[in-house]
Amino acid sequence: MQVFTLEQICKERAEQLQAQGASVASAYNPSHFSHYIAQRDAPAYTKIQLQDVLRSLLTLLAQTTSLEALLPALTSLVQHITHADLCVILLPDRQEQILEVRSCVPDLSDRGVLLQNVYIERTLLQRLHHELLIGRMPSLAVHEYALVNPLENVQFEALLTLPLLVNDECIGVVNCYAQKSRTYTADEQLILTTIAQQGALTLKNARSIAFEKRDARSLIQGFTHDLLSGTANGGHVFLQRRARCLGYDLDAPHVVIAMKIEQSIQSQEVRGQRSVTEEQQQTVYQCIQTHIQDTYAGSLLATGGSELICLLQIGNEADVEQINKEFRRLIQSIQEEQHVSLVAGMSNSCTAIDKYPQAYSEAQEAQEIGPYLTEEGDCTSFCTLGAYRYIYDFARANKLPDQYQNQIALIQKYDDQHKSTYLLPTLEIYLECGTNIADASRLLGIHRNTLLQRLDRLKMVCNLDLKQHAHWLPLQIALKLHKLSGAKDRKDIHEAILRA
Repeated sequence: MQVFTLEQICKERAEQLQAQGASVASAYNPSHFSHYIAQRDAPAYTKIQLQDVLRSLLTLLAQTTSLEALLPALTSLVQHITHADLCVILLPDRQEQILEVRSCVPDLSDRGVLLQNVYIERTLLQRLHHELLIGRMPSLAVHEYALVNPLENVQFEALLTLPLLVNDECIGVVNCYAQKSRTYTADEQLILTTIAQQGALTLKNARSIAFEKRDARSLIQGFTHDLLSGTANGGHVFLQRRARCLGYDLDAPHVVIAMKIEQSIQSQEVRGQRSVTEEQQQTVYQCIQTHIQDTYAGSLLATGGSELICLLQIGNEADVEQINKEFRRLIQSIQEEQHVSLVAGMSNSCTAIDKYPQAYSEAQEAQEIGPYLTEEGDCTSFCTLGAYRYIYDFARANKLPDQYQNQIALIQKYDDQHKSTYLLPTLEIYLECGTNIADASRLLGIHRNTLLQRLDRLKMVCNLDLKQHAHWLPLQIALKLHKLSGAKDRKDIHEAILRA
């Protein structure tokens, strides 16, 4: 097992920051605070500096309610206040039996440092807390280090442990490691006492909020599963009762939206990331949750890793296609900001409890088929699938192309070899318009003569007589099968149509 010293960790950290052109300043380092942050070997703070430090600390504790934001900021601030080489915050697990490392400054996640959980020693923590309250710095005997130290392979000379207690409840522990011991002034002890007391209260509140959110998500996820699977015990009456507890009106019209988060192709190629990170999942969840809360009151969003299910409450006169367009814009915005791929499918409007399983199946089918028909990231409505859903399974399984599919393949090959010919989308629109030249040229956004030139070129490539009605329907089906086969990026094949 490789063993590290604090000197090694500090040196590597400084070199890494220097290489990145970064400052050694903390993660939480507002402009009015940065000029008096002391370095590890700096002298004690002046009275004015201590007042500013205390003010900044109280501002942090008062304004930051998210546990994810509070922990790294508080850890970084404590590190600078104590001039520590390394600062770690541990929080208890849900059963409040062990302490787990939740934040570390500098970050040790990629250093080969081994972290272990430590059991909560309440008697020891209460003793340290009492010492802090009566004006003495908490002190540990050497044999007590192992009781609060989660670092298995890091050597250090001094350890300052600040217990975070509310009454007798253990909220957490702050460990400050140093290469050498130092003496704290009475004013610095005041700062540390404030951290121990106010920090414990703030962390307790933040943890409670985090647990409540987690519990609420669990309730929503369980309710959504029972509603959409149609297997809930207790029948419709029990589902109605559970829905009311969640603020959800099952009697109002809804649409079901099934979403899946995937890593974007750009992230896979540039960053080498194959799966979506938990942080990305949480960010996407928060973006969608905020949108539906602001726009569609009474809706629910259930999450299960990379899968999201939205029960969207809509008005009686709501236009499902308009809602689909709004979600499409939201999805495209999230994709650009988070570098993920988000694929969604939307059901038809649902107004009865026993219709929710069908609505969920519609959303799943739209989510599965939609990417073959539109650009990546679109939200596809079930009602727009049309004939594609009839032939989807056949398209994915068929291995025996006929003459019509062979003709489509020839046209596609021609388009691939010649720039801006657009023969395949031209054929599609031409057939959909019943071979009407005026209608087809208008939909394609091209001049009538340009369309006639493309049709002449099609006759050269295609061995079928397009004037014969018997070829129209098989060609249209072959075109749809080609889309569903995934043989080519839909963005290229539909460029001419999208211009219209």
